[in-house]
Amino acid sequence: MRNISYSTLIAAKSSARDSAGTENTVSGAISSILSGYNNNIFNACSLIGGGGNHTVCSVNSFIGGGDTNTILKLAGCSFIGGGGSNSICDGAAYGFIGGGQLNQICANATWNVIGGGDKNCIYNGANYASVLGGGSNHVSGSFSSILGGCGNSDGGFNWAGVFGCNVTAVAPCAFHANNFVAQNMTIGGGGAPGTFYIHTVGGINYVAIN
Repeated sequence: MRNISYSTLIAAKSSARDSAGTENTVSGAISSILSGYNNNIFNACSLIGGGGNHTVCSVNSFIGGGDTNTILKLAGCSFIGGGGSNSICDGAAYGFIGGGQLNQICANATWNVIGGGDKNCIYNGANYASVLGGGSNHVSGSFSSILGGCGNSDGGFNWAGVFGCNVTAVAPCAFHANNFVAQNMTIGGGGAPGTFYIHTVGGINYVAIN
């Protein structure tokens, strides 16, 4: 009697799950393609829900739909919900791209999130960073976040926050924006509404806000 390994049986079984759609390929154990066309899975325990021209090369990863989304090697436990031409690159494990188009989490950048938008990028080596939306926003520091807007950058600083348009961070552990607007607020010192207090090393300064 010919012996057949467990992994071979599972791989054969998972390939059979490509019953919906056309020209889909599953070569990883316990992986599935539910529908769509020209989709490929080359690792174990991964799923493509639908759409077309998707590729998953990592274990425990998911592409929901859309077109031409890619999860490359050693980017295990990653997720692309949909959209088009989004990619999670080699070594970018635990990456999340919700949707949008042309968004990228680059190589060896782990535990990162791009919510959506267009042409947003988290660069090599950045960890625990995020771009929530907007377009052409770039993060290269760890633990930094761009909340939205366009053309923003964390300047390579860690722990930087950015929101607005064409804003580049100039310091770590700080939030950057084009403008701040405060109305009828009282912060510290028991001051009157319309006064914003800034606590500094040498004492308390304040700026009146109309």
